Amino acid sequence: MMVVLLAALLLVGESLLPGRLFLPLQPDDFPDWSAGVETRQLQPHPHPDWCMSDVLHLLVPGLAVTQRAAQRGELPLWDDSQALGVPHLDEVHYAVLYPPAWLPLALGYPGLAWMALLHLLLAGLGMLLYLVALGRTRTAALLGALAFLGSAWLTARLHSFPVAGASVWLPWVLWGLERAAQAAQPGTAPPGARAPASPARRYVAAAALALAFSFLAGFPQVTLLIAATAAFFELLRVIAALRGRQPWLATAGRAAAALALGVALAAPQLLPTLDYLRHDGLRGEQSAEVAAADALDPALLWNLLVPDRYATGALTGANPLALQDVPAARNPVSVNRAEVSMGIGVLGLLLALLAAAFGRGWRTVACTLLAAGVLTLLFVPPALRVAAEALPLLRVGSPRRLLLLSTFALSVLAAGGLDLLRARRLGVTVTAWLLSIALLTAAVVARLSVPSAALDQDVQEWAARLALDLDQPNLTVQGLLQLVPPDNFRVASERAATGAMVALVVAAAAVLVFRPLRERAGAGWTTLARRSPAILTCVLAAELIFTGAPLLRAARTAEVTDRPAELSALAEPPLVQAVRATGPEGPAPLRLWRLGNDPPWLRPNFAGLYGLSDVSCYAPMAPRLVSELLEQVEPGVTLSGSALGGMRHAETLAAPVLDLLGVRAVLTSQQDVPPPDGWHKAAELGSVSVLANDDALPPAFVVHAAELQPDAAARLARLAAPDFPVGSTVLLEQPPPPGSLPPRPPPGARAAEVSAWQPGDITVHVSQGPSGLLVVPVGWHAGWTARAGGHTVPVLRADHALLAVPLPGREDVDVQLHFETPRLRAGFAVGAMAWLLALALLVGPRRRATVAVAEAGPA
Repeated sequence: MMVVLLAALLLVGESLLPGRLFLPLQPDDFPDWSAGVETRQLQPHPHPDWCMSDVLHLLVPGLAVTQRAAQRGELPLWDDSQALGVPHLDEVHYAVLYPPAWLPLALGYPGLAWMALLHLLLAGLGMLLYLVALGRTRTAALLGALAFLGSAWLTARLHSFPVAGASVWLPWVLWGLERAAQAAQPGTAPPGARAPASPARRYVAAAALALAFSFLAGFPQVTLLIAATAAFFELLRVIAALRGRQPWLATAGRAAAALALGVALAAPQLLPTLDYLRHDGLRGEQSAEVAAADALDPALLWNLLVPDRYATGALTGANPLALQDVPAARNPVSVNRAEVSMGIGVLGLLLALLAAAFGRGWRTVACTLLAAGVLTLLFVPPALRVAAEALPLLRVGSPRRLLLLSTFALSVLAAGGLDLLRARRLGVTVTAWLLSIALLTAAVVARLSVPSAALDQDVQEWAARLALDLDQPNLTVQGLLQLVPPDNFRVASERAATGAMVALVVAAAAVLVFRPLRERAGAGWTTLARRSPAILTCVLAAELIFTGAPLLRAARTAEVTDRPAELSALAEPPLVQAVRATGPEGPAPLRLWRLGNDPPWLRPNFAGLYGLSDVSCYAPMAPRLVSELLEQVEPGVTLSGSALGGMRHAETLAAPVLDLLGVRAVLTSQQDVPPPDGWHKAAELGSVSVLANDDALPPAFVVHAAELQPDAAARLARLAAPDFPVGSTVLLEQPPPPGSLPPRPPPGARAAEVSAWQPGDITVHVSQGPSGLLVVPVGWHAGWTARAGGHTVPVLRADHALLAVPLPGREDVDVQLHFETPRLRAGFAVGAMAWLLALALLVGPRRRATVAVAEAGPA
């Protein structure tokens, strides 16, 4: 326990210090803005490490929404800062119901570091308990725990807490199932494992709780892999029972009960998410060909030896070493993706190979098959394509997340390999030496293959070779150095060379530490052999901490915010102030959009940090209806299933839909954009222009005429037409309730004014006048309900993606719009029953253990 805690503290200790913040990328643009530096003097932000910088792009804005709702005493159900609004709880990455994610809500930015520390502890302790349950000696179990805790999988993703949080519960799920099997059949515990003192049902409940927490952490693709792995291990247990002519039905029943209970425990999150994904979310299953395109380049196998040779969080932007050796990295979005990181250290890999070669038992076979199978799939595209055709799970998200399973399997095997060294077997010792020499040779090759970047001339030569290798017309050395800063060459060279040197030293040390062939080789050697397990464990811990700590660097608090306890309290740049000046202050957030998805150094969800609303979004699941509307106006706006970008052509500024959506400001870095009628240039900050829309409609207005168009394609075409009368006519897919519209449109519009606006709760005061439809340009969702004058009224889907409420005639009326996540109550009902069942299983009567603790033995 203390060793695991110490290793975790050494990895994230810098971020726990006062004045330091746990962020993957130093937000260099914000200090320059707040200091009033001319924007034209700023270097364009290089292509960011999208996976690592999700913390600032996606997670911090989402946590800020949750934090503000918590301060109001509300459950955060709606986020109105992006894409006309999105259901917040449904977007699983924000982990609204995951207890560790509440640390940033209470502590602000420092809570991110404490959450990271907690995840490291959970990873290490879970693996420690699981390996002890398998009968590994304590030293070997500790080595496996350190291997998993410090693996490249976790250290490269620790900032992205949904991925890390979902991953760390894998050993806990398997531990619960392992202990349940041992408790159900006394006498089956392997040598070295403590006999369970609790009935099997308690461990079934523990496995279910671990699976539920993994779901709630916010990355269900990873949790589904965990559930599949647990099912795979239990299937092998059933096969082993059948071969031994032992009862197997109870084993299968316990596994099924644990998995089903885990899903039920997470129902408050899963049911709303699945409902949103089914009806309005833009994300879904991909084809087998798309999945196969995520296969890894063979060069990335170096990351097993040097964990961050190509996937490094130590630099922002393009890694020249990856661009040189990995063709897939030439797509900027794929550069430095954490998904390509792997490995548990040189020593861990060596011990895992030993266990794979000499280990016995179905668990060792299972881990060997799991690690070899995952690496084969990811490095052989045809195999990945066939597997994706057969297994739909591989078509949900990136199949590179399978690396969690290979990392876990290698960590289990590494613990087994250490125990194998205790056995006095000539073949194991000789193989260990041969593997050490092979890895030593590979480390030398890895070191010699890293280009030097110590001198400016070295950087120029490297850039010249890289420009030639990329084979892009008109790409000069100087042009390349503008895209890939010289510092990136130096950082990539230093990190890769340092990692190769660490691999070399560890492999060389392993040759010396492994037990000699004969006991009478000398007293010193005998003592060293006896202590080698502890020595090897310390060596592995030092190796992983040395290579992992640079991935987890901290930023100075003052460079990010002067109020670290508030997640939205970043220094407000002049650009945001210029946007605010384009419209009147009011309860509704001011809405903006972008032309050309510019400026490139603006973070996608930055608007949410400053109380603004951006038509663009970067969310786990972008809203489908809004995307369809924007795609009709400007094809190509949807960047992926999780992102909506900006306009591509200046002509789109004249589209009436922008007025309908209430877009008051457009940001652009395009020069000499002539503002169309109704627009004017409100400000210019360096290379960024702020265009203001004088004709933008208010956040709520009343119309007295409607067109009916049930066909979606025809409806979208009509909305995108330049002559569509926005503001006076609404387009509906179904007839409005009788009496909602007057026989003839009146000469003047009925006045409407927003009197209160909170995410998911909007109040509009409408003055007296004829009947009509109140239109609110907020994204339509089945969870919206409305009351007018104290009476429940329907919420219609207007203009394909907006809200409309029928109004009674004549009198003044207050309209309250409220959003409640569909399936939320059903989810909480199912979850409550499941939690009661889990507690009943956990606190039921205990029985005494009847099996004594066996002597520790080899794996």
